[in-house]
Amino acid sequence: MINQVKNTDNKRQAWVFSLFVTSALAVFAACSNTSAPEDYEGAVEYTGAMVWTDGTFVQRDLVVHNGQFKAPPRKKPPQMTSVDMTGKFITPPFGDAHTHKIEGVARLESFNRQYIEEGVFYVQNPAGLPRLMTDSRPFTDRPETIDAKYSMGAITTPFGHPERGYVEFMTRYAYKGETRESMRGTAIHAVKTEDDVKRAIEILVEDKADFVKIILEGSEDYETQSAIIEEIGPNTEGVSPFVTSGMNPDLVPTTVRYAGEAGLAVKAHVATAYDFKVAVEAGVDQILHMPGTVPKGDKPLDTYILDADIAQAAAEADIAVVATAAVRLEFVRSEMCDQFFKDDCDKIFPIQKQNMRTLLDNGVSILIGTDNYFARARSEVDHVREIEAMSDAEALTAWIATGPGIFPERKIGALQPGYEADFLVLDANPLTDFTTLDRIETRVKGGETLVLE
Repeated sequence: MINQVKNTDNKRQAWVFSLFVTSALAVFAACSNTSAPEDYEGAVEYTGAMVWTDGTFVQRDLVVHNGQFKAPPRKKPPQMTSVDMTGKFITPPFGDAHTHKIEGVARLESFNRQYIEEGVFYVQNPAGLPRLMTDSRPFTDRPETIDAKYSMGAITTPFGHPERGYVEFMTRYAYKGETRESMRGTAIHAVKTEDDVKRAIEILVEDKADFVKIILEGSEDYETQSAIIEEIGPNTEGVSPFVTSGMNPDLVPTTVRYAGEAGLAVKAHVATAYDFKVAVEAGVDQILHMPGTVPKGDKPLDTYILDADIAQAAAEADIAVVATAAVRLEFVRSEMCDQFFKDDCDKIFPIQKQNMRTLLDNGVSILIGTDNYFARARSEVDHVREIEAMSDAEALTAWIATGPGIFPERKIGALQPGYEADFLVLDANPLTDFTTLDRIETRVKGGETLVLE
């Protein structure tokens, strides 16, 4: 019996020792890079920098090879070049998930420089004229330019948003020569039935849309508002700009289904908390605009306030929100705001802050977007910091997350082996000195340094 116990103990000790050795070898293998020296031919190693890692900065080396990050070798091979980055801070680049600047070629070069200058490499145009976005495609997604996604139009209701703005404003400027009729079925897809939705998706596929944009605009009053705007029709002279509508909320699940069958994500423009709820429950992929960015008409302000339950539902469904809180700053801060909303203008920013905290505190990812032709992406970042809706760390994290939010199919937004070698070099820690983002020292895209000429 004694010998049997001893043998059992010996076996147990041997098993524990074997398990320890196996685990140690596994850890060693995971942390080591056994690539041959020739595998680093032409590679560049950046040493000594503080590197963005899981929401903070950690000192570690980065190796760039063939446009991607690669695990540093245990021993530096002679074929690899080293760049000393001691004292520098390296972060992934940024994005703008709601811009209409990338449409047509007239000012593309200027806008590209503007974006690259502020560290924005990835953008998303969620509506516009397909022929102009098609003109933009050859310019974007090149090594030296921003990468872009295009919606190629928006699904709405007859005479619904954004048709009036396009006809009464855009045809005077960017859309010269276009008419209401020429934009219907191209930039504007007005739907009333499932067959209309199916045809709209087919056209978007034909136009090579990267995703589907739908319009929800006060859908709690859809029946009333859609009837009003159809009765008004094109004769909108003297009619309030806030008299508008989006698509029938009952058609949103159908739209999500048809788009999914076509391999396209659905991104929803929303205005009210009810719109937000409709979009989340239908399973959209992304929400464009946070309710409360600007009030619409005479709706009570609580129409725009999000509750924790719907925020949690959005987080569980992994639905990110492009807040666009600064979209109409020049209007909110002007006398015109008081003319439209009387005593409510001073309540807009507190509602924005409340909604953003509800989203963030319940785990929803916020993405940065401007939706303002005359503003930079940085305007949105600065605004959410100014109204204390986000801390500097949260704003920086959101801006970094915007790139992968636009391109979830790509390995971007992290400085890890296997990811695209896109990054920015800063002279200070942005978590303690946000002004360092005003003086980006180096911009690297696909492993190549971008030069601003």
